[in-house]
Amino acid sequence: MSTQRLERMDPERREKLFQSAAEEFAARRGQVPDLSVGLHATLTSEEGEMLFDTEAAREELERQLDRFEELLGRAPTHLDSHHNVHQEQPLSDIFLAVARERQLPLRDFSPARYFADFYGQWDDGETHLEQVS
Repeated sequence: MSTQRLERMDPERREKLFQSAAEEFAARRGQVPDLSVGLHATLTSEEGEMLFDTEAAREELERQLDRFEELLGRAPTHLDSHHNVHQEQPLSDIFLAVARERQLPLRDFSPARYFADFYGQWDDGETHLEQVS
């Protein structure tokens, strides 16, 4: 489904779609128990506009982490954010504090790294899942 289509979707319907996808993944987590799964926290719209003020951002980040743990039965292996808002003030202090409190690696502030051009496929389009942790 395209990002534009998701953006136009009724927010309640969109939430149900994401909930069902998250619940399906959670139900299958036993098939790949050692898979590294991080939380890509979303505090912005697709256009990069903040959806929460700075005070509410920490509460929303904590809510997303709690929901992740509820669904997967464990903490994420790392933490990052949509539009990389965790890299800039005022949110970097919030992300750093929460990551420290929960003992989570925060991308770009720890060994956790992101490779934008790598999705488990080489240039020929062949998938190499053994290269994905």
